[in-house]
Amino acid sequence: MMKRLKILSITWMLWALLFVSQLSFSDEQIRSSFIELLNSFPSSIYLKNTKHSSSFEFCPDNTCDLIVSGKPISGANISDFGFLYLYYFSGYFVLENWRKNDVTQKIVEDVFVKHGRSVCMNSDRREMARCVLERAGLSIYTVRYDEGGRHLVKNQW
Repeated sequence: MMKRLKILSITWMLWALLFVSQLSFSDEQIRSSFIELLNSFPSSIYLKNTKHSSSFEFCPDNTCDLIVSGKPISGANISDFGFLYLYYFSGYFVLENWRKNDVTQKIVEDVFVKHGRSVCMNSDRREMARCVLERAGLSIYTVRYDEGGRHLVKNQW
């Protein structure tokens, strides 16, 4: 049993490394939003890319925050947008200490620089985050898994 768990752990780590290496990044800073989320919430982060859309899902319990781009975008970008959403808008209690982390705050600044700080200039950081997310054309949902189904409610954040 212990040998099987070790093999599964190694397999999971290899898949995670393979996924990160497949994302197209130009430098180490860009990777940091996905890696920080994966380190902080290893079984709660899901990225999905299809030929028609990209999505980011954060599921700390049987409910989730779901962010969907109506077109395919890089895993790095959808992760950055998910990071901003979780930092400024998500209501999950498990994010409280994560938001206070120095690394988390540094990554928020990196994401702002990467995704249009100059276009979304605002002294209020939350409004700047809202601008970045709106400019990306994202749809944001709350997802509930119960009664054998998946139920989506569009957020008006």
